[in-house]
Amino acid sequence: MAHTPAAAPLLTIRSSHVEIVASFPAFIALVLCIGISYVAHFEEATRTHCNVPNILPSVSSSIGGFLPEKCIWQFAMAIVCAPRVLQSVLIYKYYQSRPMLQNSLFRVCNLLKFLLANAELFFLLLLSFVTSTENYPVHEVGFVGFIIFSVLHMTIQLVLQYPLARVNAKANSAFSFKLKLVCLVGHAASFAAAMYCFFRHNDYCEPYMYSQFAFFEYVTIVFNIISHASALLEIGDTFIVFGVLDSAKHL
Repeated sequence: MAHTPAAAPLLTIRSSHVEIVASFPAFIALVLCIGISYVAHFEEATRTHCNVPNILPSVSSSIGGFLPEKCIWQFAMAIVCAPRVLQSVLIYKYYQSRPMLQNSLFRVCNLLKFLLANAELFFLLLLSFVTSTENYPVHEVGFVGFIIFSVLHMTIQLVLQYPLARVNAKANSAFSFKLKLVCLVGHAASFAAAMYCFFRHNDYCEPYMYSQFAFFEYVTIVFNIISHASALLEIGDTFIVFGVLDSAKHL
């Protein structure tokens, strides 16, 4: 007697789990690294070439200057890497399936968003695994690339989200659009403030100016993390199925 073959997925993952793993380990690691640097390596982490007093360590110093902070941050980046790539694929397919985004312009924007998201991730990994103490020029390239591509990525998100927000003014799409807009403005403004403090510190060596730079760095990164986490509002909680296993048994 033969049974009808039954197909079963090799692996099923909830999209909400992907979104959580793609965002929150970075936030937790950032808080841990800053906290440990503040408690265990305060003098070294807040010291600058001017030797003026400071109260906050910079992000680069916190995530790459000392142990165990360096290991914590790099471990977190290793965790979020694959989920971030999968997140970019999920969002690409989500926008691709929206009827109102079927014209050629939005299709190009959707592809561009996918590419920008992964470029942002690449430069984030570069600045994370090549620290400022190991190779400052490469770390600087990673930092600048991360900022440029994160701003471009967050901007193109709004272009894609806007038509959905207009149609679903009371739904998650509208809230997601507003949240992404706040994140983009906050991300760009805090980075501009950080750069102002950084150059002012280098020019005038004022006490606590480098700490203000560090604070605005923190805010810049937090807005970026929130923007990525907001993808959960669009995709919702669906199931991602990998492969199909033939579970048929013949007797």
